[in-house]
Amino acid sequence: MKTRTLAIVGAAALAWMLVVRAPAELLYAWLAPKAAAVRAIGLEGSLTEGRAGAVTLNGHPLLTGLHWRFEPWWLPLLRCEFQVDAAGGSLNLAGHAAYSASGVSLRHAQASGPIKALLNAAGLPLAPLDGLARIDLKSLALSHGFPAAAEGTVEAHGLVWMLAKDPLPLGDFKATIVSGSDGIAGHIEPLAGPVDLSGEVHLQGDQSYDYDLKLKARPGADPNLLALLQSLGQQDTQGYWHLRNRGTLGGTLAGGVPPPFAGAGR
Repeated sequence: MKTRTLAIVGAAALAWMLVVRAPAELLYAWLAPKAAAVRAIGLEGSLTEGRAGAVTLNGHPLLTGLHWRFEPWWLPLLRCEFQVDAAGGSLNLAGHAAYSASGVSLRHAQASGPIKALLNAAGLPLAPLDGLARIDLKSLALSHGFPAAAEGTVEAHGLVWMLAKDPLPLGDFKATIVSGSDGIAGHIEPLAGPVDLSGEVHLQGDQSYDYDLKLKARPGADPNLLALLQSLGQQDTQGYWHLRNRGTLGGTLAGGVPPPFAGAGR
């Protein structure tokens, strides 16, 4: 082997060792996009293994105690991939995260936690809903810290409306997440409970969203739930109420239009 080749190999090996042993906080400050919606704070350890005290979304806490372990066998594909898990806060997470030239991505990730905590992190702290969310993502790609593509399912169990005198049970629901040319879409269907809810929610790359839903109460539903639904206005010929709106995550709703149910059921 020529001396020049040996020198190049030796220099590459030295550079790699410096990167592997460098403090995680230093590497993150160097590589992370400055305006990313998702930020890690309180970093400890190195590229090989370490932890983040917290991960925030638009400045709101999302995860605590995030631990990672480097998986070097992905390097031939020019991917820095890590096994990640977090179980120290309201949201639990386990899966694989990757960093490459195309950005940050997650795959085969499962998460669960209170819906209220997720709404707060998404910049919707006033949404009067709570329950338990279960997330199963086959894939999720982030662009500047914001979802650009996703595939998987999100389930809401024990969803309740919080603005009533006593929380009103709404039921269990499932959203199947797919990506298309116009962004990310969630196709919603009911699983169980007093509300029959279905429709679609869309999330675009500019952090705007819109939804088109229809719902009605099933026979035997709580009279307070019926009163809440009747505040939505006229039903269609099949007895459904329709909800349509658009807005921006972390911002105000387009045109100053309040979200559905705003001020209802108090």
